[in-house]
Amino acid sequence: MLASKPHLILRSAGIKTPAFPALWAPKEADLLIDCRVVKDPSHYVPGGGTSLEVQEWLLQNSSGALFQIYYLVGEGIEMIPERRKEKEDPYKDPFKILFFCAHGLHRSPATKHIIGRWLREDGYEVSIE
Repeated sequence: MLASKPHLILRSAGIKTPAFPALWAPKEADLLIDCRVVKDPSHYVPGGGTSLEVQEWLLQNSSGALFQIYYLVGEGIEMIPERRKEKEDPYKDPFKILFFCAHGLHRSPATKHIIGRWLREDGYEVSIE
């Protein structure tokens, strides 16, 4: 029996950090999302990307970019059956999405959490790492 929706795993990282190549990129991630198009909240609001205050600031000041990212994630999810057509159940394995920005402290983790909330609201099983 086929799963109706894939399990999604969301991670975030900074491309200027030494650990970046070890975080799936680009070998294991199914989808890479560049969050450098999102306004950098570090100049305007204290806290890191897991902070609700930072996430709220992004929703108020960079919602257009966030909606575009959500659309791209949706397009990536829709492509799963075609990309995994050799598998009996294309949704058996988790779909891994890596959100990245420069340092991985503000934009990518905040975007990961915002998109994760929206995906859960749409009925997806989401793990945030």
